[in-house]
Amino acid sequence: MHVMSRFLAVALLVPAFGFAPLPGLRHVPIRQRSVVRALKSDRALKTDRSLKKDRTLKSDRVLKSERVLKLDKIMKLDRAPRSDRAQKSNNALRSVGNNLPSPPVVADTTEDEPAGLSPVLGALLSCTATFAFLTLVMLQSNSISDTFLTMGLAEKLSILSRISWFPAKVTEAQIVVSSVLGFAAFAQALTGFGFAIVAVGALSSMPWLLHSELYEVITPVAATLGALVGSIILLPVAQDLEWDEILPLCIPCAIFTPVGIYLSSLVDPVVATKGLAVLVLAFVAYQLFNGDNKPPKFLSSTPAAYLLGAAAGISGGAFDVQGPPLVVYGNAKEWEPRRFRDTILAVVALNSALVVVIDYFNGSLGNFYYSYFCITSIPGLLVGITVGQIVSEKIDPALFKKVVLGMCVFLGFQLLTLK
Repeated sequence: MHVMSRFLAVALLVPAFGFAPLPGLRHVPIRQRSVVRALKSDRALKTDRSLKKDRTLKSDRVLKSERVLKLDKIMKLDRAPRSDRAQKSNNALRSVGNNLPSPPVVADTTEDEPAGLSPVLGALLSCTATFAFLTLVMLQSNSISDTFLTMGLAEKLSILSRISWFPAKVTEAQIVVSSVLGFAAFAQALTGFGFAIVAVGALSSMPWLLHSELYEVITPVAATLGALVGSIILLPVAQDLEWDEILPLCIPCAIFTPVGIYLSSLVDPVVATKGLAVLVLAFVAYQLFNGDNKPPKFLSSTPAAYLLGAAAGISGGAFDVQGPPLVVYGNAKEWEPRRFRDTILAVVALNSALVVVIDYFNGSLGNFYYSYFCITSIPGLLVGITVGQIVSEKIDPALFKKVVLGMCVFLGFQLLTLK
């Protein structure tokens, strides 16, 4: 009995399990179950195929990277001998190039060429204009003869041609004056200053010249030839002049120049010479003891330019020595050497030319020896300028400046002892 009951229970439960849903699964018919199983198998196959493809792609990439590395190594090995060959060929070319003669080097002198006229043309124009002016003054001179002014041009030229323009002795006055003025031009071309101080100081220290009528022509001669030296040196660099620095000095210098000329006519020559000696010694003392120190700021201001320019005009009108006040202003401005020389030389040259023009209209140039000393000193002047410019390129101008200052000290003391 018990066996039969168990058998019947099993027999009844088996069909029920066939139709009852499994735990966690929906009830799906038998036919649909087969379809689901087929779909599941397709997805598994696709995932397997994708995995295989990824693996094959990765393996291909690895192989490609390995091939690239191999190729790089081969290229490097191939480049090494090529670089060695190139280095060897470069060395060979260098060795051959060292044995070949180098091409000539052409110096570039375009920057050193002056912006204005050439020095030769500037000197020619300056000397021609000066000689024409001196010839005109001689033709109007009243000290050659009593009837010279009433003569015709041909007769005047005939008398001038009979004058001895070339010295017969070394000790003649024209040789002495020409040598002094030539050395003054040499100092001016070398150091940038010193023409008027050396020329007027040296000529005034000669007793035979101081106590004669020739003393009256010292200042006009120095002024004329000082303007000539300035024009010869400045014409090649005329376009580089800074007129904003020149005019504040030149205008008051020109205004007070007649004051100096008038004062010189009121003072005894010996007293004027001692005043010149004091001016020269004060200038030398300033250059030696205070020239390298930093000056006060006031001396570089515009009012100081007007005051020092006026002082230069008074001393220039009296002795044609404009340099000392202008040098004080130039040192205060701390100009470079070339700018210092060109600016001060321009003021001095213009003021010297103004002195000559004033003397001409005042009739102070009627003395024949004025034109005579100027004309006979032009050759020495040109030699002095040329030698000064050549020597300035070979020796230290600062050293020679001290020599010139030492000579000025000697001249200053000699002027103080004159009686």
